Amino acid sequence: MLDMLVKNTNKQDSENGFLIVAVVVLVLVLSVLTLGFGSMVLRETDILVVTQQQHLANGIAKAGLQRAHLELSKDCDWSDTPNPIYSSVSYGNGTYTVATSNILQDSITLTSTATFGNAAEILTQNIVFENDPNFQGQMTATVTGIHTHDEKLDHIKLWSNKPSITVDKIQLTFSEVIEEELDKIEVNHPDVTVWDGATPLGPNLDVDDFVITDAEHRKLKFFFDDNIVMDPSTTADLTITLTDGCTYTWTNIGITVM
Repeated sequence: MLDMLVKNTNKQDSENGFLIVAVVVLVLVLSVLTLGFGSMVLRETDILVVTQQQHLANGIAKAGLQRAHLELSKDCDWSDTPNPIYSSVSYGNGTYTVATSNILQDSITLTSTATFGNAAEILTQNIVFENDPNFQGQMTATVTGIHTHDEKLDHIKLWSNKPSITVDKIQLTFSEVIEEELDKIEVNHPDVTVWDGATPLGPNLDVDDFVITDAEHRKLKFFFDDNIVMDPSTTADLTITLTDGCTYTWTNIGITVM
């Protein structure tokens, strides 16, 4: 009986020891899993933060480029643009610097470097004045087709991209020689003669300065000394010079004889 009691006691101790070991192992496994899961969550959180910061840095870099675009659109000669054009500008809890390179009168390279938190973004853009619709500068014109009415040539509308610009010179040429001489140039709103004096077409005429605002267009009218006679295939080139020296040219404009 005593031997049996001892054996049962030893067996119970053995089972209790096994249970303790199993519990310890389970606790260790759960601890490792918990640590691994926690580490994974931290890594995912870090990745999310970095992604968000990179996205915000990209937006700040674009904002720097857009501000530089606006500044460049105020001028048609970029040769004196400083480098950098902006330095360490605070923007939305981040900063941007816009550097310039390859600077010429009508082309430039912009490099916008932005930071947000631990993220950084660099955007580069090459701009050529005459090829980029965002940098056609201070003036646009509706000159897709010029109409002739007897001795008058019109349907040229000038628009300002700035609050106010001032026209200094006008030059109109045709792809063929016409016999009629130019008598005067008018602009409307209101109708005002800005040049008067017979001359063959071609010279860059120094007109009476007139203003174009962004609130309305000004329509150009050219009057000749006789009815205009030209071949239907004739095209025109128009050059407008502003008082700040900026020059804009539209070429191969179609002409409709009314």
